[in-house]
Amino acid sequence: MLAPADLERDYGIRVSQLRRHEGGCESECWVADGTWFVKHWRKPEARPRLALLADLAVAGLPVPRPVPTLAGALSSIADGCTYAVFPFVPGRTATDDDWRLTAASLRQVHEVTGVEVPPASWDEPRIAALGERLDHPWIRERRGELEDALDRMAGVTERARAAAYEPVVCHTDFLGQNLLVADGRVAAILDWDWAVLGPR
Repeated sequence: MLAPADLERDYGIRVSQLRRHEGGCESECWVADGTWFVKHWRKPEARPRLALLADLAVAGLPVPRPVPTLAGALSSIADGCTYAVFPFVPGRTATDDDWRLTAASLRQVHEVTGVEVPPASWDEPRIAALGERLDHPWIRERRGELEDALDRMAGVTERARAAAYEPVVCHTDFLGQNLLVADGRVAAILDWDWAVLGPR
């Protein structure tokens, strides 16, 4: 488990308290002395896109930049897994009432240029797998309804593939829990692990 000694060894940061923080679907998170946010990924094979976060911050988005280690890396290893340190950004997660802020932030994301993200894929392996399991006891009664929905989706996907578009940066997980709001503005856009270049 991550300990204050890890932060001192790897980052030269002395902390008196690591307080657990909610969130982090694939990670455990802490706030260190109200100053640092520490994210420790649970899987040894996790390769977080930390350089992308730095690039997005440089491009002007409200994205917390990872703090470099004493060796200049963007992360270190503790207990066999990657961890990274960020400045702590106070705020609350966005709600439906924050729709204006959310829309303005999404526009800001789509206007970013000069960052490297992979191209979007039209493949939907989970949807294909669903189509192969329409006789499963849990969904058998709704087979016809699901077949209609899958056919509609295939049609929309084909039209989308044929359409010309100028690709933009797409967050792909842009929802309230990934937006921190403070003082009437979006203070941080979080969780860029699935960002791609794709249609607006």
